[in-house]
Amino acid sequence: MPADRSRLETAVPGIHVVGGLLPPPSLGPTHAPFAEGLLVAEAPTGLRTAPVDHATVPRVTYSSPQTAAVGLTEAQARDTGHDVVVNTLPPTAVAKGMVHGWGGARTSSTDSGRDRIRRAGGARVPSDGSSSGRN
Repeated sequence: MPADRSRLETAVPGIHVVGGLLPPPSLGPTHAPFAEGLLVAEAPTGLRTAPVDHATVPRVTYSSPQTAAVGLTEAQARDTGHDVVVNTLPPTAVAKGMVHGWGGARTSSTDSGRDRIRRAGGARVPSDGSSSGRN
C-alpha cells in the first residue's frame, strides 16, 4: 500500500509499488502499470514527475462482451461539475459491427462546450474484441 499515492512510494523510503500490488483504481492490464512504472523509474532521478491520472488510462473489462473504456463515466463527469452531452453510436453504424452483428452501443461524453471548446470526457465500447482497440 503506497503511503504517497502521487509517487507510489510505500512507508519505506525508496520502495515503490506498481500494477497489481496497488489497490484500485490501479488497473491490471498493461496500460496503467506501464505508466506507473515510468513514474517510479523517474522518481529517483530527481525529474519532476506527475501522478498517474487513472481516468486517462484505457481500461478493459474482460467479459463477454468485452468493454473498453477511457475517461470519466457520465455520472463522474456530472459529479465533478461538467455540463455533459452524451453521444451514442450503434455498433452496426460501422462495417465491422455489421459484419459481426454486434449489439450494445458505443457512448462518449463531452463537455457541452459552453466556452466554445468541447472536451472529451470519456468513452465506453462494449463488444467482443474491444480490448484490441480496433473496433
